[in-house]
Amino acid sequence: MTAPQFSLDAVTPKLVEGKTSADVSIRAEMLAVTAQDRRMVREKLPQVHEFTWRNGIDKVAFGERQPTNLGIVTSGKAFQDVIDGLRLLGIDEEVAKRLGVGVLKIGLIWPLDPEPLTAFGASAKELLFVEEKRPHMELQAANALYHLHNHPAISGKRTPGGDHLLPSDEPLDAATVAQAISQRLLNYVPEDTNEVASLSNASRALTDRIKTWNAVGTSPLARRPVFCSGCPHNRSTKIPKGSFGVAGIGCHGLVQFMDRDPLPCTHMGAEGVNWVGLHHFTETKHLFVNLGDGTFSHSGSLAIRAAASSSANVTFKILANDIVAMTGGQTIESGLSVGDMVRQVMTDGAKRVVVVAEDPESVRSTQSIPPEVQVLHRTKMESVQSELRDVVGTTVIVYVQVCATEKRKRRKQGKAPQPATRVVINPAVCEGCGDCSKASNCMSVQPLETEFGRKRRIDQASCNVDMSCLEGFCPSFVSIEGGKPRKPSLPNIDHLVAKLPLPKAPPCDRPFGMLLAGIGGTGVVTASAIVGMAAHLERRGVGIYDMTGLSQKGGAVYSHLRIFPEPGDYAPFRLGLEDADLLIASDLIAATQTEPMKAIGARTQILADPYVPANQTFHDTPDIDLGAARLLSLIESRAAHGIIRIPATSLAQRAFGEPVLANLILIGAAVQSGRLPLSTAALEQAIRLNGAGVDASLQAFRLGRVFANDTQAIDSILNPRSGDADLVPAPLSDLDARINLRANMLNSYQNEAYASVYRTLVERVRKAESAALPGSTRLTEAVAEYAFKLMAYKDEYEVARLLSDATFWQSVNDQFEGGSPMFHLAPPFLFGREGATGRPRKRRFPARLMLPAMRWLARGKRLRGTAFDLFGYTEERRTERRLRDEYFTIVESMLPSLHADCIDAAVALASYPDEIRGYGPVKDEAVRRVETEIPTLKAKFANTAKIKEHSTSLVA
Repeated sequence: MTAPQFSLDAVTPKLVEGKTSADVSIRAEMLAVTAQDRRMVREKLPQVHEFTWRNGIDKVAFGERQPTNLGIVTSGKAFQDVIDGLRLLGIDEEVAKRLGVGVLKIGLIWPLDPEPLTAFGASAKELLFVEEKRPHMELQAANALYHLHNHPAISGKRTPGGDHLLPSDEPLDAATVAQAISQRLLNYVPEDTNEVASLSNASRALTDRIKTWNAVGTSPLARRPVFCSGCPHNRSTKIPKGSFGVAGIGCHGLVQFMDRDPLPCTHMGAEGVNWVGLHHFTETKHLFVNLGDGTFSHSGSLAIRAAASSSANVTFKILANDIVAMTGGQTIESGLSVGDMVRQVMTDGAKRVVVVAEDPESVRSTQSIPPEVQVLHRTKMESVQSELRDVVGTTVIVYVQVCATEKRKRRKQGKAPQPATRVVINPAVCEGCGDCSKASNCMSVQPLETEFGRKRRIDQASCNVDMSCLEGFCPSFVSIEGGKPRKPSLPNIDHLVAKLPLPKAPPCDRPFGMLLAGIGGTGVVTASAIVGMAAHLERRGVGIYDMTGLSQKGGAVYSHLRIFPEPGDYAPFRLGLEDADLLIASDLIAATQTEPMKAIGARTQILADPYVPANQTFHDTPDIDLGAARLLSLIESRAAHGIIRIPATSLAQRAFGEPVLANLILIGAAVQSGRLPLSTAALEQAIRLNGAGVDASLQAFRLGRVFANDTQAIDSILNPRSGDADLVPAPLSDLDARINLRANMLNSYQNEAYASVYRTLVERVRKAESAALPGSTRLTEAVAEYAFKLMAYKDEYEVARLLSDATFWQSVNDQFEGGSPMFHLAPPFLFGREGATGRPRKRRFPARLMLPAMRWLARGKRLRGTAFDLFGYTEERRTERRLRDEYFTIVESMLPSLHADCIDAAVALASYPDEIRGYGPVKDEAVRRVETEIPTLKAKFANTAKIKEHSTSLVA
């Protein structure tokens, strides 16, 4: 098409006479805009419509070509929802024609071609527009059809009467669409026809299924996205108590899912600009604003300049992490160095600039930092923020630390050295206080469930060796400098695979739906892609719908997959209500959210990994219930079939040294157990075509097959080592076993006489409880647990004994090869206190020098509690002895008045030591908090006991 010619020269003579040059210029611009509009409306849009019509881009894809009752207009993914929604209502092609229903599939939603739409709706009583979110086609159609003499009614987001019909704020699914179709269609089909009865019954059945689903509900836990292990944002987004912060564009926006009380972020480049206007109208004096170096280079520097010009009291925290992290690790466009950024913000008016870095010496020597700018270690971040918030005007902190994911990627590519240090936790020393989680916010700090409560462990597979966890005030940490994690060799299971019977695949005579629910970054999407490729290799149709969102940051990820009998078949790729034939739950928290729970139906087969990794809430709520039992029961409440439990994470850890292949183990188990309609040959070929870690991936797939067929065979050949769990016993169920274990440990802790005191107290409680409420052991269990806890307080002798224990060092040797172990301790009176926190300062000590001294110190336990116990004179040790003795007194005082009605109050009172955890200042804070609760618990027990005594006297 030739563009219309517009000549300024042609009109200029008429304009120039009596006009200024400015008038001429304005008039020319107006004519140019008019010509552009004219060209768009009169030439471009008509030709687009003609192109759409001539190429059949909009076409009737189902039912009547000219529907007489309800015409459904849709496009894209919503078209699949419409077809599946009609299926839910029992409407196939023939039934649709009898009901006067047709479906027009639009290929170009803007500009909407009025010709196919007018022809399709010429005889229809109503056109129903089904489209995701906003009503783009519906509004255009209303404008195009309104002038027609007998135009059809239009519905979509609302009915013709104005009532709400389809949502515009959430994705559509087949069930939602089916309900809307049924509601509108029943207005036009004669009531005395068989089709109406069938349609009404199908609609009621669908409504009942939705009600049943709504009654089940979903998990109280959530798998929210979170900063990666070792991410600099774990520390950089923290703010001092009493301050406020604003999230920014980029990874630090995830702070909005955490407990750091951020204000919502703005669009890119406006970080902090809302505060420029707001600070005049609030009593809040200062604000912290997060900003990434990528955003700074793009447009964020303008926000700093605006804030400085307005004299707003604000501190910008620029994270210099070397790449644009959230969108895939691209290089920063400007190429500005840290020194360049510092000089720019100083030029733009920042009152003060401080650089905080993981390696300040390297930054000072390589980044050309102006001499007047301080370069401090990242541990000084809190004190720097506290200082800058009192500075009048705009200040800047440049936080220098490379993105943890980028570090990991460069290490794998050989572009960065492998970490020289690893960290382990001695679980026998760990008190489960969670101070390491608070210090690091690191998801590699995971819970370890033991007989002595929840401890902590380091997940070596995900650890990026940031070392922030060492700042937790706890002596249980040991770093291995120069050590390398041991990786098991690939298990040889060929002889077991050769004996496997061929799996009996289920028929694939209709679309087969599979849903994988897991954690981002653990191979869920890769496993789904392998299954999809295998289906393609078998000449099946296949569709995959991955819902990842922020899953690359440890959030929930769902992969919906449809396998069709023929390549030309179609159905919604996203599984809807009760659509799943197979649910593979590699993470139970993700699997108990709305997306997968809704897809479970009568035919759904379920494979689940019972291991539950901690979520972000674990850092804020250390005692959160992460047990698999309640999550599995929630799934079972929806499922008609039992759940096949496959400990895929444990198998992957034992076989390969890391859990990333767990999803392929689950795929192998699904195939071998006859839950997946694909051949093993096609799946193995798909793994080879994937090309990444082929040997290990094939072994993982085969391992899953063998495990599904013969669990004991796998257990016999895999490494039985369970790491940290070897050091502390797993939870026991037998009460006598629990009591004997603790008594024996008290003997090792002190002596047999000390253990005898424990046994005597527990037996007295057991007799009193049995007399008060025969069959009850709850109070005995509480006293057995918490009397031991207070008696076995971890003083210097006990910590030395546990840190020098040979079993612990054997576990370290099993996990690592080579290296020099280091203790991280804060001996009293030696190194002073940290300025920002006021806590005793921790220092590194070589284990080869400290272990002989620790073995010697451990033998000093016989001095514990005597006049020669030098450590016993400290305030902390006196408090621990006082707590122990007071607990004995409280328990003894309860026994005479114990009766059935006050058991609950007695258990609550006897359990108060549960909150007393940690070391030094962490324990001091816990003791102060608990001691404020004890009087209330005592009063509650006393009141309950008196009520019983009073009622007894009245009866007498």
